[in-house]
Amino acid sequence: MTQLKAIVSAKDAFIAGLVAQDPSAPQLPAAIPFTVFQKLEGTAEPEFMEAAIDYAEANRAAKDLVKLVKLTKQKVQVSTKEPGKPRQTTEVEYGSAPGSNLASAQEYAERAVQEVIGASVALEAAAKALK
Repeated sequence: MTQLKAIVSAKDAFIAGLVAQDPSAPQLPAAIPFTVFQKLEGTAEPEFMEAAIDYAEANRAAKDLVKLVKLTKQKVQVSTKEPGKPRQTTEVEYGSAPGSNLASAQEYAERAVQEVIGASVALEAAAKALK
């Protein structure tokens, strides 16, 4: 829970780190296994599992968005051929390659932060629902 709160409090650094692919920036923590929530369910209030499910969904969405940020930053070779000219190959980021249909890394990073906030709120609600 503290790692999620750290990202929420330093969301600009998290976003900038994702976009810049900086390994020293705040990173998304590993998800809490759902089996942990299932073990605690018997001693918790009824709202506990609903909050746990919300956490799992938000965390999974954040993880997927972080993967999309990384995908947009991968280098790819784009080859173009104009009539009467030799084929030209250039290296670009996948997110800016023609026809990639991806949003910007910045947009995916900002959406990831929103999911992290949701996961943090859901995890706090789950913790409060423990007896």
